[in-house]
Amino acid sequence: MDRTQNLKPWPKGVSGNPSGRPKRDLAAELAIKAFESLEPGEAGKVLARMLKKNPKMYQVLADRAFGKVPQALQISGQLDVSA
Repeated sequence: MDRTQNLKPWPKGVSGNPSGRPKRDLAAELAIKAFESLEPGEAGKVLARMLKKNPKMYQVLADRAFGKVPQALQISGQLDVSA
């Protein structure tokens, strides 16, 4: 028996994910609270400790809390618009 034999598509106008993506990101909220709870002088100490032991952990927490830093892209070449 084929594994896809009993699958049926969603009817038109009906969403397969009615709730959609969750509006609240609990992990991001926790990461933001972790950074906000640091005293101004403490942030440098925590950064130094994390970079010494596990720099990836600091990067993941910061990316989750504040978003990834946009990277600049430089595209070179000619655009062919004759198509």
